[in-house]
Amino acid sequence: MFGRRGGIMGSNGVFSLSEPFLCDVVLVWRRKLSGLGRHYGVALLDAFGNVISVNDLTNKNEIRLLSLDEFCEGRRAQWGHSCGRDGLAAALERLDQARLDPQVACFHLADWNCETFARWVVTGYGESKQVNDAVVAGLVGLALYAFK
Repeated sequence: MFGRRGGIMGSNGVFSLSEPFLCDVVLVWRRKLSGLGRHYGVALLDAFGNVISVNDLTNKNEIRLLSLDEFCEGRRAQWGHSCGRDGLAAALERLDQARLDPQVACFHLADWNCETFARWVVTGYGESKQVNDAVVAGLVGLALYAFK
């Protein structure tokens, strides 16, 4: 069955391993429209490497189901970690949990943003390297200022 905007869903409305052509879950990102930082999503791939759909978390507390073109909004897609065939079932369970549990879609810039969400779905460990880098840069700046 095809979900909203062409995403492939099982008969119960959530993604399913029973779909024969769902093969991988991959981290995907593009430059933010503001040009500062990256916007992250989760791409579902078929056995031929074609993107079935992209899921992302917005600052409006929603998880969207998009085509790759809709996700990219004219920007170039970059690819990151893959859950691999062994991690596919767990990644799909996390994605289903996110789509069914409003708490998982509760956006927070520092604690639970699009990158944290996407990394959590793909790897099981949610972190934002962008937030970590910003904190480190702030601490370095503070240290340089303090020892001036």
